[in-house]
Amino acid sequence: MRNILIILVIVAVLGGGYGVWVMNSSTPATTAATPAMDKPLLRIHGSNTIGEHLMPQLATAYLQKEGYANVRLQNLAPVENLIVARQHPSRPNVNIEIKAHGSSTSFVSLAEGAADLGMSSRRIKSEEVEKLSALGDMTADGQEHIIALDALAVIVHPENPLKQMTLEQIAQIFSGQISDWSSVGAPAGAITVLARDDKSGTWDTFDSLVLKPAKVKLVDGAKRFESSEELATQVSNDRNAIGFVGIAHVYRSKPLAVAKDNNSPFALPSRHTIGTENYVLSRRLYLYQPKPTGGTDVVTRFIEFVRSNEGQRYAGESGLIPFYPTRDKPRIANQKYSARYRSLASLGDRLSVTFAMMDNAQLVEDGKFERDLLRVQQFIQDGKAKNLVLVDVRPGSNSNEFSPAIQRLESLLQTQNIPVYDKVLVTNGPEEFLQQSAQIEIWTL
Repeated sequence: MRNILIILVIVAVLGGGYGVWVMNSSTPATTAATPAMDKPLLRIHGSNTIGEHLMPQLATAYLQKEGYANVRLQNLAPVENLIVARQHPSRPNVNIEIKAHGSSTSFVSLAEGAADLGMSSRRIKSEEVEKLSALGDMTADGQEHIIALDALAVIVHPENPLKQMTLEQIAQIFSGQISDWSSVGAPAGAITVLARDDKSGTWDTFDSLVLKPAKVKLVDGAKRFESSEELATQVSNDRNAIGFVGIAHVYRSKPLAVAKDNNSPFALPSRHTIGTENYVLSRRLYLYQPKPTGGTDVVTRFIEFVRSNEGQRYAGESGLIPFYPTRDKPRIANQKYSARYRSLASLGDRLSVTFAMMDNAQLVEDGKFERDLLRVQQFIQDGKAKNLVLVDVRPGSNSNEFSPAIQRLESLLQTQNIPVYDKVLVTNGPEEFLQQSAQIEIWTL
């Protein structure tokens, strides 16, 4: 009888242990210790904007695509996760390590050999490129990868009646020059300023786009946050608060429409205004890798997955804007545009890509141009549209001739076997149109 009891106890313990393993393996997130594992397949450090939601989704989908099973997220600490997977119960777990402490930490980790990929919500700085020169040219095509588009949303409490602000007003508030809401047309109350921490690429972008042009610094006493989610939650709970986050982290707060100045059109951050980068606080999100050694290593395969149509779908699902062009149908039927432009808008779709012009109507051919040209080429070559229409947008111009910029772009597209179906010149429109910069829009029929 005693032997039977011992056997039952052993079976119960083993059975309970197996039951715990199965339960943990099917749970999306767990903080329990996992079985022994090898060195991470990938170590991805940096931006909280990318690393808090998008990167865990991408890492999970990548491991599943590679044939791993029981893929699950294990939270280690605030903004630190492991994506754990197993191929067989008798083999060690594999994992992808994600640490999202801010964009600047990505370049520190790369320099120290502590990361295989760096996430950044801003472009790498020249001094960082120099420090990482032993790893190759971090601005080269094979090392700098744009993975999504984003924007900084300036957010307030959902019951704040304010709808819009200029960059100057935003700078005055965040520098402390304006300290009461009544100064910008909202009910009186002392403004509570919230900001991301110094390690954040979101902070660097805000500083470079808003504060530095105004030659001001963040007000003393501003509350700083490592997590965008925590900042947005605080804004939604404080009627007098204002802050800024990536568009994917707005949550229950209210984003404001923003304009460069009082003579420029106000725009809310949206898929279209961000995709065309016409929203004044738009930005690009990056992955950086050391110089590839050739072959199909795991870093290369992961990058290919992130930039694929499947990977870009996760960018959209996480609240960001896919780098892959999206379609939009502007409603301009009753506005003061030419009949030809209104007809195009009724029949076609506008892509979330624009090409800039210089003051002399020449095409701006910089790094942004090269990447945008690639976006259009990929969209057309994937069979997403048959007829490409270029729109020569030159507000207030007296010329009836197409610009050198649109002729140059047409020539470049044709060298890639992408014919241009038609070209449209637009010089007049409503007041907000006349405030725009000259550019080339991409439409499809």
